[in-house]
Order: sequence, then C-alpha cells, then structure tokens
Amino acid sequence: LTEDLAKLEAALCDVGEVRLVVVDPITAYLGGSDTHKTGDVRAALAPLQELASRYRIAVVAVSHFNKSAGGGKSINAVTGSAAFVAASRATFIVTKDPDNPLRRLLIEAKNNLAQASGLAFTVVETVLSNGIKAPRVVFEDGTVELSADQAIGEPVRDCNRSAVNEATNFLKAELADGPVAAKDVKANAKSAGISDKTLQRAADGVGVLKRKDGFQGAWVWSFAMAPNRVAELFADMPRAPLPAKGGQDGHVSTVENMGAFGDGWPSLAKKPEPSE
Repeated sequence: LTEDLAKLEAALCDVGEVRLVVVDPITAYLGGSDTHKTGDVRAALAPLQELASRYRIAVVAVSHFNKSAGGGKSINAVTGSAAFVAASRATFIVTKDPDNPLRRLLIEAKNNLAQASGLAFTVVETVLSNGIKAPRVVFEDGTVELSADQAIGEPVRDCNRSAVNEATNFLKAELADGPVAAKDVKANAKSAGISDKTLQRAADGVGVLKRKDGFQGAWVWSFAMAPNRVAELFADMPRAPLPAKGGQDGHVSTVENMGAFGDGWPSLAKKPEPSE
C-alpha cells in the first residue's frame, strides 16, 4: 500500500463500478512499515482512506487476534498497533461461541457509523451442481446479545455456568411445545429468578430462534426443529470433558453427536438450499 497504491487505483478504473476492496491480511501489505508503531500504521492507511473516499468504496481490512487475546477489551485484541482499530470506522470480530465450538459469532467491537447487532453462523459442507464439495456459511435467524468483550473474554465461572445451565433447562421446558412469545418467555424466566442476560446467553448457546410472527407480529422464540427432536437432541447428546482455566472442568459437545451438521444441528433445520 505504501508503494503500489497507484496500481490499485488503476485496477479500480479498469474494473469499473467497484464498491468493495478487501485486503487480507492488512499486515501483509504495509511494506516496511512497523505494524506495532502507530505513526507507521497511520501513514500507510491514510492514503488508502483518501482513495476510498475519492472513489466512494468500502475497504475491509482483515486482521487477526494477538496471542494475548482473551479476557480483555476486544479492540485491544487486534494484532499490531491500536491504530488499525482507531483508523477504521467500524471494527467487527469473528470468534468461536464460548459455549459452542461449532458456532461462530460476528460482533461489532467498534462502530462510528451506526449500531449493529451481533450475528451467529456455522460453516457447513454443501455439494454444488457439478458435484464439487464446498463450504457454505449459514447464518442463524435473530441476533446475538453478547458484546465483543464478552465473546472473547475468559470462560464463565462455575456460578455463572450453573445459572446458564438452569436457564437452558428452563428454555427446554418452556419451548418444548413450540414457539412462545418472547415477552412471555422473559416474564416467566424473571418469575423463575433468571436474569435477562443469563436467559439470552442460554438461548444463544442452544440455538433458540428469535423471529417476528408475521410482518407486524410480535417476537417469538422457538427451537429450529420439531419439539420431539429437541428432546432427543438434549437427551442423547454425550458430553466430553474439557479442561478449563483455573482448574475447573467444563464440558463441550462433540462433533459426532451433532450429526456432522446433519438433521441434528438445530440452526440448520429450516435453511433453504443455495440457489447457485
């Protein structure tokens, strides 16, 4: 970027009607700049920002977490200088769900332009019309209530884990017969002594769908499969021990018992096949 920005501009003109430029990873295109020095990073990014403004294009700069990421502020987890985050209009993280290693979270860490809700997705295998197997991103319905700091933070302590487990059991019973109005779920949870934050965390952990019932209808919560399959999923799911920090034992579901992304995977039950 420090030497070849004119070539990028020429490519924009040759292609025409460009709306998005992706630099992946941004640290590989800074020449001799020291990626840990604020002055060097800003000097390298400023001309790119000017180019983006002049051509009215969006630039997505992909980076990675540093080795010390976890338990701190998400904006400090980006590798290199803090200038990478400071120079951007919006910064989003992609990380594993702390309660479900097969699930990924896309959550804003910083946004100067708007406020965006978090999203959850999984990567599944699909077969194209020509027989080639390829990965496909499948986003879940609804939003994720976790903040970026919570998503990369330390594992939940035992007391919080017990609360989440209690909320999970509550949701299994509450939604066993089908969709329930979100306001009723929250009201019943409050009566049972479950906080809204814990309820949301449990809902995200077990793949509860949050959607509107009709164009102007109320929000409803449900599982993404038939009620009898929900019971089977929770009843048959083996648990594998997973050592956690602080000497505490956690548990994580194995890939095999999730059906290798088959009909046992709750977030995929009602997803359409790709059009292309």
